[in-house]
Amino acid sequence: MAEEFGREEMNAFIAYFYGFLKGYFSVAGKEQTQFFYRSIEACWAVYGCRDGQFFERAYEDEEEYRKAIKELQQHE
Repeated sequence: MAEEFGREEMNAFIAYFYGFLKGYFSVAGKEQTQFFYRSIEACWAVYGCRDGQFFERAYEDEEEYRKAIKELQQHE
């Protein structure tokens, strides 16, 4: 993949896709109340629905990201 896309291009796509998901869930997902979460390891981000509220969060370091994933797994 490195031959096709540079790191800067991959980061730009991840940021775009993350923004797309954020916008999509703010509009189309208001009916969703079931718990779920997804993680984007490439940029240490987590999004989903918990307690009827949508959330999204990007973490500054991998340790915080892993801790958040563990907390969400306990909620399942």
